Amino acid sequence: MSEYRDLSRLPEDQAYWDDLESRVMAGLQDEIIPAEPAGLWAPLAGRALALGGLAAAAALAALLLVPARTTQQVMTAGLLRLPENDPMVAAFVSAAAPPSLTTLMFSGESPR
Repeated sequence: MSEYRDLSRLPEDQAYWDDLESRVMAGLQDEIIPAEPAGLWAPLAGRALALGGLAAAAALAALLLVPARTTQQVMTAGLLRLPENDPMVAAFVSAAAPPSLTTLMFSGESPR
């Protein structure tokens, strides 16, 4: 006899443990693996390989259709280029502190 007393009151019958295992596995199978697949993605699941191939083909086509890079000078005028001869832009860019809201709202015209 060991120095520790037996505290277990669990049955030692193998049929009890087999029945418990079958009940647990049946419950897990019902919760983890549903009887029917989800309705939204089920039609796409069978076509996943074909859809992946189409996506890869579209990506390759997009890469092939990109125009080649040129070494020419980029456009010198446009909406994103700052005008060089505007005194307001020069003052705004070189100012130590941001301008006030009224200065921004009424630049070029007198305040009302």
